[in-house]
Amino acid sequence: GLVATMVGLDNVDTVAGMILHYPALYMPQAIISRYSSPHDVPDTMSFGDDYELGSRFATDLWDVDVISWLGTFIKPVTIIQGSDDNLVAASSIEEASHLFPNAEFHLIDGAGHGFSGDDFDTAVDYGLDYLFANT
Repeated sequence: GLVATMVGLDNVDTVAGMILHYPALYMPQAIISRYSSPHDVPDTMSFGDDYELGSRFATDLWDVDVISWLGTFIKPVTIIQGSDDNLVAASSIEEASHLFPNAEFHLIDGAGHGFSGDDFDTAVDYGLDYLFANT
């Protein structure tokens, strides 16, 4: 979701809108809070139990402030977030969703970071609703 958001913001003339699943919009701030400088970032970093990221990801994001750009994307956005996401706090993403001028926020109760089973089906339904409404 974070990288998709960055691509959408950087290509506003060619992107018609965005469907974002559990976007880690505050990842740059999380990285900065962990390390005092880009030089302190180790070769790999763990986030949660299942995610390992390379140092280049962190150093490339070091000076990026995605949050300040959200208001510039006026096209439709739908954000789908799990209430039990252990990597991306649902409350912070719901708050960030209000920064987009034309966004809907959907919270899937009990879903984590990554959708499967009924949660996957619910996320697909939200995505299809968005596509039908915006194409």
